Amino acid sequence: AGQAAAVIDWIDLSYNDPGVDLVLYWSILPSEGRSEFRSAYGPISEGQLLCARILSLFLCVTLAVYGHHEAMPELKREAIAGLDRTLDHG
Repeated sequence: AGQAAAVIDWIDLSYNDPGVDLVLYWSILPSEGRSEFRSAYGPISEGQLLCARILSLFLCVTLAVYGHHEAMPELKREAIAGLDRTLDHG
């Protein structure tokens, strides 16, 4: 139906807390899509969500600064949008 059915993320191929891989939960998903994600993903602890949120803030700020410094307005815009989603308590 043209919708993503799965995501394969090889970027952090290592043994880490699952919170490291949940950055997209905060930076990409709108707040209204998070409950559906959690239903499909399975149990996520509050500690894992906190770890992911902190990392999402760090990565989005870093990308926004980089995008600004390198005159990449699209990257800067998307990084700031990721910050907005990460800070959304909805």
